[in-house]
Amino acid sequence: MAWHVTLEGASYDAARESFSWDVPSGFNAATDLVGKHPDGDRPALFQAAPDGSAETYTFDDLDRRSNAVANALESMGVDRGDRVGVVVPQKPANVLMHLACWKRGAVSLPLSVLFGDDALGYRLRDSEARVAVVDAAQWETI
Repeated sequence: MAWHVTLEGASYDAARESFSWDVPSGFNAATDLVGKHPDGDRPALFQAAPDGSAETYTFDDLDRRSNAVANALESMGVDRGDRVGVVVPQKPANVLMHLACWKRGAVSLPLSVLFGDDALGYRLRDSEARVAVVDAAQWETI
């Protein structure tokens, strides 16, 4: 799907100044991405592992699993507007964490697993993250 936005104004600065998003109240990106598909059994995410194995996740899978993670975040006290550090490599758990944060109304803070302890510590402190979700392989870095 292609999107095209026509900006009004004589210059970039004028267009930028007059631009605003028309986002409906109550809009939730996670619900829009995975929770509204009438054919939720369609593939949404495919993971191929180096050992040759593969996994396919449907929209329903991602919706259901991210709901479970969102409920876990809620039980930890994560609420709307809270920041959640996500230190998870590029695998399905990363996608699920971001979707779960958005479902809670929290701000997901993507943090690279390549950051060292100083870089991660700085970003977590500076963002005032309430929670950091860390992949087991990165635990020692945190």
